[in-house]
Amino acid sequence: MGRSTGMVFFVAFVLAAVAFVLTLLLAPMPPQTGPRQLSPAERAQLDAERGQRQQYISAQNAHYQNRTGQLIAGDWAGLAESARAMLELNPDHLWANLDLMHAMAAGEGTPEQLRRHAEGLREFIATSSPERREPGWQVYAATGWAAWFSGDEAEARDAWAGAAENLRRDRSGNGWYNRAGYLSLSSDADGAIEAWEEAVSLGYGQQENGHDQFAYARADYDNRLLREDPRFESIIARADELIAARQASDATARSRRAWDRLQAAHVLAHPPMTAGGSHGSEDGGTEPGPTDPPAGP
Repeated sequence: MGRSTGMVFFVAFVLAAVAFVLTLLLAPMPPQTGPRQLSPAERAQLDAERGQRQQYISAQNAHYQNRTGQLIAGDWAGLAESARAMLELNPDHLWANLDLMHAMAAGEGTPEQLRRHAEGLREFIATSSPERREPGWQVYAATGWAAWFSGDEAEARDAWAGAAENLRRDRSGNGWYNRAGYLSLSSDADGAIEAWEEAVSLGYGQQENGHDQFAYARADYDNRLLREDPRFESIIARADELIAARQASDATARSRRAWDRLQAAHVLAHPPMTAGGSHGSEDGGTEPGPTDPPAGP
């Protein structure tokens, strides 16, 4: 009786398992679907967005490539034109707004146009910029420039004080250069020289988009007072000496690396003779190799 009961349970279990497997095998498969096809309207919108992004990138690259040369040449009309082209695609671009304000201050706009533009930028920074919650030196600097060009010297002074605190932490040569320009415009000659020296010590003065940053500094509208101070050119002269020395050192290092590679290649091509071996020259020695490394420039 016990064996027959066990057999019944076993058969019932096997039948249940078979039924479960058959259910899985015979269940209808979900339809295979590929990626959803875009409608003509969706595709047109996607193509338009891609075109706008490409146009924005092209305008931004053109503006950054040209602005230094325009500033060196005093081409304020060209700077204003490229900044406006940039702002048509992105009205909130901080540095295009600042470039346009500087061009206006140099004569590419009336004082009233400059004031209105500066006030609009101040309002945008205060109400719309996501960086406003934790401002870095760039937002402080933009606020300072906008306040200065709109005639609010007190806010400009406060904003540039905030920029200075951030610059001491960020150690940005470009940031200190901007501060030097503001201090020059506000007739603080000693402060401008100190900021200019800090900018140069942090690397300002290298090539930017194929242009010499010192040439840019010499032509910049903001630096009129700074350029009149003999310390301005003295700092540039010292920096030029350091740059030349660093370039000479780099050239010497490159020459020595090339010498090391030459020696390694010679050893690989003419290994020294080993005991019982026949490597090297026919007279039992090794091929002559390089002797002394080349002298540095």
